[in-house]
Amino acid sequence: MVRLAKVKDAEQLKILNTEFNGPNDRTVPQIKESLISNCQEIVIVDDTDGRLTGTDNHSAQSVYNKLGYHRDGEIHMSKS
Repeated sequence: MVRLAKVKDAEQLKILNTEFNGPNDRTVPQIKESLISNCQEIVIVDDTDGRLTGTDNHSAQSVYNKLGYHRDGEIHMSKS
């Protein structure tokens, strides 16, 4: 199931990030804090029976633009 990441996913996100991008200094508490406070980024995960098998992140603005939301509060539908 594809869904938005939750704070409880932080440990698995750390593991996936290390697998995909190599070792890094980002800690589980830092990932949790980012999931709680970073409203500029949307983290999407693929959850298979409680195990994360994939992740992707996007800026909130790019997601809103793809959905057709604009700052003027109106929804603009693309013709594609």
